[in-house]
Amino acid sequence: MNAGLSPKRAVRARIRTLLSEATEAEVAAWSGVIGARLVRWLGARESGAMMSYWPAGGEPALRPALAEAAAMGWRIGLPRMDWEAGTMEAVVWAGDESELEVRRHGISEPRRGDVIPSNELDVVVVPGLAFDSAGRRLGRGGGFYDRYLARACDVDETGSVTRGPLLCGVCFEFQVWEGLPTEDHDVRVDLLMTEGRLVVARPDRAG
Repeated sequence: MNAGLSPKRAVRARIRTLLSEATEAEVAAWSGVIGARLVRWLGARESGAMMSYWPAGGEPALRPALAEAAAMGWRIGLPRMDWEAGTMEAVVWAGDESELEVRRHGISEPRRGDVIPSNELDVVVVPGLAFDSAGRRLGRGGGFYDRYLARACDVDETGSVTRGPLLCGVCFEFQVWEGLPTEDHDVRVDLLMTEGRLVVARPDRAG
């Protein structure tokens, strides 16, 4: 790891290198396993409203899982960004890819739709560059999810959610990085899914 970089930048650089080395076939296979794990977990819960994401930059592709979740009665929202303000909202997505448009940084977002208020969400599926088994998350540096989750949840001094939607982190196994460098504003996820395992960081919330 480059000793000249800050801890967060060094981890981001290493993870981006590993992502660039993963093949399309590997990403597709791993994404399928993660999606199936997510569907099983959602199927064991009462359906409600969830926010997920459309993959960019090697993130797990969950579209088949979202379709199955919708068939189980889940209301699905995808992020719509306000790039100038650095904020986002969960906009209802009916499942048609033509409803999406590519805006900044190659990210697909809903063109239009009703907003699901953050206080009505039951689950937020959270991507990230890296996670650890304690639920710490390292994002891509834009801060969109940190700001959104801080608004959607009540968070204690450790970054753990005390009230709000269940936060489900998803990533590939090589993105699990123990002892991630964190800051006071970082919000921890309640559980983490990879192609290799399900880690329940908060059994009191997600067990």
